[in-house]
Amino acid sequence: MNRLGVDLYAETGLRIPVYDSEFADKRGKAVVSLQTHIESQVARFIMGQRALSEYGAFKEELGKMGADQLLELYRQRAKLGIQWS
Repeated sequence: MNRLGVDLYAETGLRIPVYDSEFADKRGKAVVSLQTHIESQVARFIMGQRALSEYGAFKEELGKMGADQLLELYRQRAKLGIQWS
């Protein structure tokens, strides 16, 4: 049984990531700027205003904007999860 009194892992095989206010604060700051940039650049790729050969540079831009840190934050929270006994 976990701290919620339900052994969800045994029933589903899934871990439930822990998303608290600290996570929400860190996530919120990163997501807004990333989402705006992703949407604008994907539109440019689709419209042919940005060459597909620049996709690698686009990924680097996302990394510099905090995408790598956001991904790591999600990974850390997924590892924490709700602990089952």
